[in-house]
Amino acid sequence: APRSRPTTSSALFSGGVGRFADGSHHRHPGSAANGKKIFVVFCGKCHVMKAANTTGTIGPNLDRDPVNYTNVVNAVIQGVGGVQAEYLLRILTFPQIYDVAKYVVTARSN
Repeated sequence: APRSRPTTSSALFSGGVGRFADGSHHRHPGSAANGKKIFVVFCGKCHVMKAANTTGTIGPNLDRDPVNYTNVVNAVIQGVGGVQAEYLLRILTFPQIYDVAKYVVTARSN
């Protein structure tokens, strides 16, 4: 059976912001530690991110470009600028996508 796609509800993603009023990311689902491992294997091929020591050249530079938790999840699920990481949806579970989003918003250079 096809896997259903999650909705970006405000309850799950807290209004689409990367940080809460107290500056934390802890209320978003996911594990940054697991997300780093997944990011290095699957995302670093396309994205630059100093914390992951990745130097991809196809996707946005995640150290430089503004991102938040919801943007990361949506970029994987829906794509950005006509580019979709659709192959990841065949490999990763939604909890793993949340892990990656948690990692990106907590570890990227500011």
